Amino acid sequence: MNQDTLRIIEACRQCAAAASQCATAALVDRDASAKARCAQLALDCAALCRLLVSTAQRQSPATALLRHACEVLCEELAVECEKFDTLYCRRCAVVCRYTATACARGTEVGRIGDHPAVA
Repeated sequence: MNQDTLRIIEACRQCAAAASQCATAALVDRDASAKARCAQLALDCAALCRLLVSTAQRQSPATALLRHACEVLCEELAVECEKFDTLYCRRCAVVCRYTATACARGTEVGRIGDHPAVA
């Protein structure tokens, strides 16, 4: 497995975790009704990222198609998260943008841990 694939796998693992945390927090937030779309997108994003990890690890031919879908969904979730000023939404947006970039390029895009919102 090449470094680009490993980087996408790691980005998707982190994105799945951040999106799951975001969805959980959004659903119990006192303003949960305003964050319903965010929670739905986050649940979908987490599921898609986990699927992409699985296909990339198996070097499945479906990986390229799923990378594109992941890029689009991660970007959409980032936009939705940026509407809210909560730590979990800000963190999710940063991780989603990183993952979208990794999936789009399929190349090295730096380390996600280097971003201050993730540290």
